[in-house]
Amino acid sequence: MFDTRSGVVEVGELFTHLGSPGAPARSLEAWVDIVAQCQESMNALAAVQSYAVARVAAFETEPREDGTVVEVPRALGYRRLDAPSLVADALGVSEQAAATWVEDAVRLATCLRPVLQVMAAGRVDRWRAAVVCAELQDAPDQVARRVAQALAPRLGSQTAGPLRRRVVRELAAIDPELVRARAARARAERSLRRVTDYLGVDRWEAALPIERSRDAWAAIDTLARQYMGQAHNPTLEQARADAMVDLILGSCTGSYELQLAVPHDLVDGLLADLAAARADTAQDHHPRETTGPDTPTDRTTAPDTGQATVTVPAGATDRGQATGTGTGKATGTGEVLDDPVTGSESTDPAVELQDLAGHQRTAGPGPGEPAEQEVTQPILGQLAELQDPAGYRTTAGPGPGEPAEQEVTQPILGQLAEL
Repeated sequence: MFDTRSGVVEVGELFTHLGSPGAPARSLEAWVDIVAQCQESMNALAAVQSYAVARVAAFETEPREDGTVVEVPRALGYRRLDAPSLVADALGVSEQAAATWVEDAVRLATCLRPVLQVMAAGRVDRWRAAVVCAELQDAPDQVARRVAQALAPRLGSQTAGPLRRRVVRELAAIDPELVRARAARARAERSLRRVTDYLGVDRWEAALPIERSRDAWAAIDTLARQYMGQAHNPTLEQARADAMVDLILGSCTGSYELQLAVPHDLVDGLLADLAAARADTAQDHHPRETTGPDTPTDRTTAPDTGQATVTVPAGATDRGQATGTGTGKATGTGEVLDDPVTGSESTDPAVELQDLAGHQRTAGPGPGEPAEQEVTQPILGQLAELQDPAGYRTTAGPGPGEPAEQEVTQPILGQLAEL
């Protein structure tokens, strides 16, 4: 019968002796050697303990005809339902934690036997063995056995983090489909848990897809560093906590860059319209002959294809602001249109496009008009696709002598992004 009590007594005596003036270890190297020997002993004892737990789980309760109940041993790998409750007190853990111990012990004693043998040699502790078990918990027994055999020669030379990655690499080499299925399942099983602490704080634990997590972390970290620059927090980690809560509760503001693409089939027409609008800039320096607002004219009205609404303050002088008010239509088909400021007629839709893109207008408010009011200007249907503060980009088809693929970059006018 194996009895560890004698070993416990001897270890206790060694402990007492090490604390006495005549301790056998005095140099630094001697104490480091004692640490290593103790760890090896604990690793070997952990292997014995794991095997014993697997044996406990392998017993089955069997009633007899005479009414008695006996415990019958089964082959390793059998799991009795009450095994966690049988060993929980002995391990000093809850039944939930003991269930994990039982599961790991059964796997180590069966398909992961090479890992248990390395533990018995004192090279691997129970924690790193548990890492291997966790990474192979959903692997079939045959696959897990092959991975354990590949891991065994180098076990003990890596800490838990590198060991976990190595297990995944070995598993991917043997069963790549299992790794892909596990990754898909992990992304689908994203979660967020809140754990309440007794000190008046909560701890959040989240499992997120990596691309979502990366974007969220970047937003939190950027705001946190702004807080650090404003001396709101003593540490960056505290600033991140405040930034996360502020972002969730909407207590802060941020800036965002919007990038829009132009469909390839609209590039040529839109480039031509913008070029014509720039060419028409010179004409705005010369007054055009206009008709009064009450003079009847024969106008052709085209249906609107889009609309943008802006508020124009009176007296504004910045580019893209106007002091007058009015409405107009632009369809890009050449119909007679109303100039929204001068009231004149124009047959060039590029002029209207130029105005909508932020061309500066200087006409003042008309008689009886308020100093500031909302200007509604119908725009081209494609105009919304050009709202890029830095200009729009698209890939045009190659022309004669041009490369097969090129990027056409056309800066847009003035305040197009504001629409």
